[in-house]
Amino acid sequence: MTTNAADVFTKPIHEVINYVEVQTALWLRGDEVAVPYIVGVPGIAKTAIVYEMCRKNDWNLLHTHYGLTPHEEVSGMPDFKDVNLIVEGKEQILPGTVWRLPDILTKLYKIAENGKPTVWFMDDYHLSSPALMHLSYEMFTQEVQIIDGVRQRVPAKLRGYELPKNVAFVLAGNDSAKAGAKAAFSAVTNRVSMYSVHLDFQKWKEDYAIPYGVNSKVISFLSNTNYQNLFIGEESVDPWPSPRSWTRLGFMLGVVEYNRTPNQNEILYLSSAHVGNKAASSFSSYYSVYSKIDMKSIFDRKISVNIPNNLLDRYVYMIAGTMELVQRVTNKATFVDGVKVFCNILADMSEVSTEIAVVGLKEVTLFDKTLKLKKLFHTVMATLRNDYPASIHQRLIDDVKLI
Repeated sequence: MTTNAADVFTKPIHEVINYVEVQTALWLRGDEVAVPYIVGVPGIAKTAIVYEMCRKNDWNLLHTHYGLTPHEEVSGMPDFKDVNLIVEGKEQILPGTVWRLPDILTKLYKIAENGKPTVWFMDDYHLSSPALMHLSYEMFTQEVQIIDGVRQRVPAKLRGYELPKNVAFVLAGNDSAKAGAKAAFSAVTNRVSMYSVHLDFQKWKEDYAIPYGVNSKVISFLSNTNYQNLFIGEESVDPWPSPRSWTRLGFMLGVVEYNRTPNQNEILYLSSAHVGNKAASSFSSYYSVYSKIDMKSIFDRKISVNIPNNLLDRYVYMIAGTMELVQRVTNKATFVDGVKVFCNILADMSEVSTEIAVVGLKEVTLFDKTLKLKKLFHTVMATLRNDYPASIHQRLIDDVKLI
């Protein structure tokens, strides 16, 4: 079996954060360990996942954006100070300087004063100026001494001032010139472990998109394997698809749809502004098919179930039915009837495209788990078993075992 090199040298960010967590704990224990540096394209939740790591562990967090942080906040300011020196055998008083306590350390000591493990999260580290990298070199350099026969690490320092002992560093950034990445000093890179990461689509869908209500048309579009290559596109200075841009497009669509149904040209315009022309072209075509399906009337039994002929149209029809079912699940008055209508769609779909019907069932299991919908999947399968021909239930149950 051949392994793709790209799969070896990059991993999903939700897996890599486990390494980051361990390294942070080791640093705080005083072990000699590299500083974790999470490297990936913009918009893949690097910041969010570090926040979640700290929240989960009840760690303090100081978040600094190295693209926005003034140099003086980290470096401190010099003060004038007379210095006594022996020059050519004579004692002289010469004008000199001394560095003030950097403002960032004032903040850090205040945050860390409760004694909890504290993460200094240096975000956008790829935008660090040479001066900030020099200061990083000082902080990341680990001095070790033997005390009573025990090897111990000396607390990190900044401008000679000690950092609190309960502070560890986590970096995040991008190594792309398009993101403005500056060449890091070898002395710094030799003290960090650079983890190349990407965002797993299914993880984004389950942990963020569904729970936070990203527009269902965006979620279902990206769930189609034909379009998943558009989830994260090639990084560019022009609009390009990323989890962040798709999320924001979804929320924007929700606002527009609240007042009216946008036409295809407006969808093309809005989506190209967020995710670029190529992704927008595919999405607007998909949206056009989706918006023509009056699933609300189908569930209200005003119009009959009518499975389309085209394979893509069938997929959209099935997904639209799933989304309508999920919206009605929390309403006790429509729950039972909603499940029956959904099962009608499943039964008819299984007659022409069993694989599309199974897609619908897979989505039900996902929503069931993510939104805790009171065993919706089991209710659907029980309805199919009790109210429909055994052949239909058997046809679906054979494939659904693969879910």
